[in-house]
Amino acid sequence: MDWSLFDIVGLDYYSYHANRAGHTKELAPFRRWGKPIMILEFGCCTFTGAADHLATMLDVFTAEGFLGASPYTFISPDAPHRPHDHPHDEDIAAFSLCKVIRKNSDDPASPYDWQPKESFRAVSRFCLVH
Repeated sequence: MDWSLFDIVGLDYYSYHANRAGHTKELAPFRRWGKPIMILEFGCCTFTGAADHLATMLDVFTAEGFLGASPYTFISPDAPHRPHDHPHDEDIAAFSLCKVIRKNSDDPASPYDWQPKESFRAVSRFCLVH
């Protein structure tokens, strides 16, 4: 493969390490082409601590000097939040920064609104500082 044809190295990065050094080590081989690196997708599903994970990842990508990073994803209309039906709350598995509240959560075609999660706020705070 002639990598000189490409301007950047684009990665989808969904790893977990207990410390930043683990991420640095895992990402190091992608520098071998001498190209700028951009994280095209990163994220995690909804869980207690997800916002901290996203903020940590943004810190790692910044420290590595990457071009940018794009959280996956803003909303997941196919995974509505069901606040009164925890066993069927599809938002728990969603990687979205915002939860989808459908007018009728049993009807995938019903109108919906979205509400920011803690993950949205963590990414927003990071962007405001950087």
